[in-house]
Amino acid sequence: MRRPLLTLAALLLATASAFAQWTAPEAPAQAALSTSEAQYLYNADADGFYIGANDWGTRASVASDEGLAVTLVSGKNNDYVVKCSSGNLFIATDGIWVDGGTSRADSCWVFTQQTDGTYVIGVSAANPEFGSDTYINSCLCLIPEMGDTRLYLASDDDYTSIEGYDPTAFQKRWYFVSEADYTTYVSAKAIYAAAVALGELIDEAGAVSGLDADALSAAQAVYDNSASTADELEAAADALADAIYAAQTGNATADSPVEILALLGTVEQTFENNATTGWTSTTGASNIQAANGNAAYDYSVTGVHYENWSGSAFIGRVYATVTVPAGVYKLEALAFANVTGDTYLYVGDDTTLVEATQVNIDYPTTAMTAVSAGDLEFGLINKAATANWIGLDNVNLYYYGNGTDAYALLVEQVLAEGTDYQAAVEDGELEAYCHADYAAYVAAKEALQASTSAEDISANISAYQAALATFEESLAAYQAYVAAWEEADAWLTAMDNGSDAAGDLADYLQGDESTGWNGNGAYWYVIENGALDAAGIAAETEYLTNLYYEARSSGMSDGDDCTTWLDNPNFSESGGWTSAAGPTWPDGLTDTYPVMEAWNMVCDVYQELSGLQNGLYEFTLHAAFRPGADGYSEEDAALAEAYVYINDYEKQVAEILSEPTDEAAYSDDYQYAAGYAPASAEGASTAFAAGRYTLTCYGLVTDGTMKIGITNKTRAVEHCMLWAGGATLTFRATNEEALATAIEDLLPTVQTLTANYCGQAELDTLNDAIATATNATDDL
Repeated sequence: MRRPLLTLAALLLATASAFAQWTAPEAPAQAALSTSEAQYLYNADADGFYIGANDWGTRASVASDEGLAVTLVSGKNNDYVVKCSSGNLFIATDGIWVDGGTSRADSCWVFTQQTDGTYVIGVSAANPEFGSDTYINSCLCLIPEMGDTRLYLASDDDYTSIEGYDPTAFQKRWYFVSEADYTTYVSAKAIYAAAVALGELIDEAGAVSGLDADALSAAQAVYDNSASTADELEAAADALADAIYAAQTGNATADSPVEILALLGTVEQTFENNATTGWTSTTGASNIQAANGNAAYDYSVTGVHYENWSGSAFIGRVYATVTVPAGVYKLEALAFANVTGDTYLYVGDDTTLVEATQVNIDYPTTAMTAVSAGDLEFGLINKAATANWIGLDNVNLYYYGNGTDAYALLVEQVLAEGTDYQAAVEDGELEAYCHADYAAYVAAKEALQASTSAEDISANISAYQAALATFEESLAAYQAYVAAWEEADAWLTAMDNGSDAAGDLADYLQGDESTGWNGNGAYWYVIENGALDAAGIAAETEYLTNLYYEARSSGMSDGDDCTTWLDNPNFSESGGWTSAAGPTWPDGLTDTYPVMEAWNMVCDVYQELSGLQNGLYEFTLHAAFRPGADGYSEEDAALAEAYVYINDYEKQVAEILSEPTDEAAYSDDYQYAAGYAPASAEGASTAFAAGRYTLTCYGLVTDGTMKIGITNKTRAVEHCMLWAGGATLTFRATNEEALATAIEDLLPTVQTLTANYCGQAELDTLNDAIATATNATDDL
């Protein structure tokens, strides 16, 4: 049932006119206190019956439309135990409850009758823990200033637990009501409440333009009939609420939108009182609730919000669904995600990235869409498992109607959300793109801008978004092609390479021929012609990359610097290297000498290269390893297995001592003497910057591919620490000195293998290979 919000003016009109013929029922008659029959306890001041409600549904409270039948069990003097279907009424340190069963000791009450026949209910001295000496002159009452329907123990002297409230306003007069009188009174109140609700709607309907006159007339007829039942009054209210909703949504325009969730009343918008009505979660989060503001930028401004939280990142959505008329809608909410990039606010088929990391009144997120009549879903979605805490507050769904003005507003929003590639091309900012995809994008954009009907706009939005997506896909492919050209051109410029493959690459990179090569002409012709779509330019990028790899894998000379092939060789920014979670970079003194740090873990930090010239490569970097945090021992060093490597060739990072005890051995906090280990990433930065802990590893490439990196293979010693930085890669061809060093590095491993695992035949073959490599270093 739709329940439109009432204005103050409507409420005043309702009080003055619509309720004139309906009178609230008189309070129920008093019955004598009895221990032989079930009765109802009625608070004469609050007009409510004793019930269990509020906290967990068992807090002693009052309700105006229902109550619990109680039976009194008499004790000493005026002491009674108040029994009901939920249990006994009892006292605890945190309040008054109704689910005490039969074993609670603090469940005795004193009923003191007043001159008007009502009772004041006090605490009995028979209670072992919470007796009358604990709550002197206290009584069971409601405190209006509390703003709830809970029962409290209070006295005219204001006990500390409720200090500061007006004792003259305490609602403490009780009396008993028979079961028959209770039924009659509750039924009369239900009819009166339904009449009041219908009267409010009738008065509001009079101010709504475009309202169905027959609907209003029918509701008025039911209201005017003093014999109408509660069901008839409620049904009339439902029908009139639907008519008001239809009229209000029918009045919506682009200049005067309607906030539709308030009209419907079926989806919680502000989550006050911890309500989450209408919302569903599929995130699988361990905590899904209306929360107390932990994610709020300013809780005093936004208050309670809705959140999904878990110890691990999740995929899924939190959403609500409402049935709406056809037209244009904008969702607005204070949405947040603790990790941004994959969380979106959505309505229908439109999504907007959530960039706020807190509920912040100054940073609302919006999404806008057009839909046919029917169900409309909206909410938050995590498309990838990056964030583990998402939520929203102050949710509004604005309806702009189904007219041309609404769709024109949507067009403006749709165009504003996308990049204006037409302006970028006309200003010369874009030169490499598929001309056909661009022309289709421009045509779709202009058709959308020229739309004159709601139907055309809706169809043209879809066509525009499809054309935009196609153009952006091909544009990204062209950008990748340009990036491949820049990488190859930079290498060609830096290298003194006279190979045929390098010449072919130079001709392709610098030429503008329209034929030959991969069938599409040379690079500059491909760019200027713009004839290739996303798939075609991707194939051309692959062709260019192969040319580059062929050139790069031939004609290199001993000593050529290949460091540019490495991504982020100095660990000066995040990324570049492949690694499981654990090692961190950039770390240490990042402005002085950034480093990679792997603390107390097995790790492998590496890159994989292809298209290389076969031969010997030299990998040099600064690397320091401490097998443990508390000094150096031969036992710890024997367990250490930290290495730098190229393919199957590796060199151990030497175990190094803990920091020196001699204060004179270092000049400041991190400037350790050579041979001693840093104690932190900052120390590694300073030591590396000073040139210490340099390690060189040689490796052979025989198939054009290389895996290069640094690893710690075991964490046999707790608190081991590994640092690295400043990597360089050099081609050594068949350099005799480099090869001799590489063979020398390999000999200990070879000797261990031959001593333990080789027979005489294998040993002879291996020795011959070593002798050949040593004496013929130019024959790799």
